[in-house]
Amino acid sequence: MSHKGDIIRLHSINKYIADIEKITDNHGTVEKALNSLEGQYALMLCIAQIGELLNKIKAPELISALPVKDAVAFRNVIVHNYEHVNIKFTLRTLKESIPDLKDKISSIIQNYENTDHGQS
Repeated sequence: MSHKGDIIRLHSINKYIADIEKITDNHGTVEKALNSLEGQYALMLCIAQIGELLNKIKAPELISALPVKDAVAFRNVIVHNYEHVNIKFTLRTLKESIPDLKDKISSIIQNYENTDHGQS
């Protein structure tokens, strides 16, 4: 079974993580970004998109290696119940979970590209 579609999704997630980093840098800190209406909306959109993409991962070994259930659950809170999103939880997600996810995805992509799967 080819994981090419999943790898493309992981690259897209990395793009949203880079966007989170850029938004944070533009505001100075994660806290300042979350305290800005513009920054908060932008960060929430990125988190929601990450959850959406993780929900589309098909390979069972990738699903078990990544926080799919948690990301999808948080995405659903953002999308369906935005006014009740817990900012402290969001802050922890941005400071801890997103960097951890970035490391996991980078490792998966690197392993994939270092095998013959990464060849066109």
